[in-house]
Amino acid sequence: MTNNKYFNELARHLHKLNDEDREEALNFYREYAEDAGIIEYEELTDRFGNPKNLSSKIYAESAKKTLDKDDKDISKAFIIGIIAICSLPVSLPIIGILIGTLITIIALIFAILMIILVFSKVSVSMFVESFSYLVNFNPALWMKTFGGSLILISVTVLLICMFVPFFRFLLKKITIKISNFVERRSKND
Repeated sequence: MTNNKYFNELARHLHKLNDEDREEALNFYREYAEDAGIIEYEELTDRFGNPKNLSSKIYAESAKKTLDKDDKDISKAFIIGIIAICSLPVSLPIIGILIGTLITIIALIFAILMIILVFSKVSVSMFVESFSYLVNFNPALWMKTFGGSLILISVTVLLICMFVPFFRFLLKKITIKISNFVERRSKND
């Protein structure tokens, strides 16, 4: 019998191991056997033990490597946690400032929208009311309210024309910042 039978049996016993680790282990023992000039099944069994025992040894080594890796991950997480706690006196005020700025921007946007809404409502109601003065044969009052309503309509349109590009600019900047943050975050992970 050749060493192929031995390594085929070993591969069958290592079926629970992931492909990369299984190939690494098989290649290691094949190269070891080739370097030592071991060809026969019996010689391999004398040197390494039967395939089932060797697979148990390989599983144990793989588990040990996994545990060592997990220990490194845990210690790395512990160090990151300590750094995060130490940075709290600096990061909390910065986070507070950012949240305050965000709330201020949202409040300003809401206030501007309310101003535009109020101007448009008042201008439309003045425009409609101006015609009631025309019915009462009071042309001076009609001209005043009609002119005032046209002024308010023009101010409303002007506000809309001013703030729509501003809102687009603001939305574009916020979108760029968020996408940059997500991109940096995905690169770090």
